[in-house]
Amino acid sequence: MITLAIETATTVCGAALVCDGMDPIERVLDIPNIHSERLVPLIETLMTEAGIRVGQLECIAVSIGPGSFTGLRIGLSVAKGISFAAAVPLISVPTLEALAYNVVRTGNAAPGTEIISLLDAHRGDAYKAVYRVVTEHTLEEISRASIAPYGEIAERLQSRNTIIIVGNAQNCITLRPDLRQYWRSELSQCSPVSVGLIGIRRYHSGERADRSSLEPQYLREFVPRNNSGV
Repeated sequence: MITLAIETATTVCGAALVCDGMDPIERVLDIPNIHSERLVPLIETLMTEAGIRVGQLECIAVSIGPGSFTGLRIGLSVAKGISFAAAVPLISVPTLEALAYNVVRTGNAAPGTEIISLLDAHRGDAYKAVYRVVTEHTLEEISRASIAPYGEIAERLQSRNTIIIVGNAQNCITLRPDLRQYWRSELSQCSPVSVGLIGIRRYHSGERADRSSLEPQYLREFVPRNNSGV
């Protein structure tokens, strides 16, 4: 099975090919404000280097948010276009779940470990969700994606024996220095490979997105900012 995965929820502009029988191939640019110009060429380069044609794709997985309003719209638009052109299913993957899955796929957490995904939502808030490692390949959601002030999140994060924090949680860490030991900065970049692996699992479980009605998961209304991250 050949899956194209797209990740544009943060400053990361990335795509990956996740194929049976071979290691995933990904291309990532972590540069603000380039998604509209660089995503499609990045995908074209990735597929050319892998020797994969659009007609060979069997699934498109896309990071659906929460995250950057602009980045999510661009990623979903491109994913819908390729899904339509290739006549293959489109699978939506929650960004915070994919972020937590970085920990699972790299073997950095034992079953039972809780993983807290945090992404900066600006204006003193963060997007958050909590997952638990079930097996070496699976997560379960124990707290749905939501938005809350950094201070509130920091107060609610009580020290446990088995937690890992991923994401751009520096503001939260600053408020609670004792949380730094749980933050895994090396696993905190949004990854299209994780999006693809979750997408494949959802594909095999029968999940499909409706291209005509699928929208990003924003969690808040759009408010223009002078210094947008994407």
